Amino acid sequence: MIGLGTLSCLGYGPLPNVTIIGMQFLDFFDFLKNSVMMPIAAIAICIFVSIVVGLEKVEVEITKDGNSFKRKKIFNFMIQYLCPIFAFIILLSSIANAFGFISM
Repeated sequence: MIGLGTLSCLGYGPLPNVTIIGMQFLDFFDFLKNSVMMPIAAIAICIFVSIVVGLEKVEVEITKDGNSFKRKKIFNFMIQYLCPIFAFIILLSSIANAFGFISM
């Protein structure tokens, strides 16, 4: 962490000409965190909730105190299909933008 933090600090100072994929260190780490790791985490959470935990356990937790789960079908569809697909599209478009295949 000290090494990566030092590289981030030096990117705009003594090492402005050192780049990764055309980005200085701080910009690259920002890209990596926001455009790569966050969509991967979103996909992992969708898989974890829908497959590992199970949608039935989510429903039990929501209806635990007598609350109703009015939008159960929409939630199940979104967590299983819609959210992972959109997160994957965001991931691909961010990577394609970084390598210059598309312009955003």
